[in-house]
Amino acid sequence: MCLKVASALGFKCVAGIELDHTLAEIGRSNMEKLKLDAEIIEANATTFEDYKDFDVFYFYNPFGRSVFIPVIERIKFVLVDNGYMYSIIVKNPYQEWLRE
Repeated sequence: MCLKVASALGFKCVAGIELDHTLAEIGRSNMEKLKLDAEIIEANATTFEDYKDFDVFYFYNPFGRSVFIPVIERIKFVLVDNGYMYSIIVKNPYQEWLRE
């Protein structure tokens, strides 16, 4: 659903990262059915190397703290250390710790 929302907001390059192969395949199938030009990248978001290909990160009710913090740290490591500018958007942070 996050990719559909991001596409509707007008982002030019929309992609999602999914660790689980089966869920990635379901996501790709859903993108085809919805006729969305969005990529599902099968990877571990905490070690993903190509964050430099993106400049806006849109998290819709993101995963728990134990994954979210390392993902944010990875984004910062890949982008800040290489001089890239980026924005992070967190929508519907249902987890209490995200509202702190």
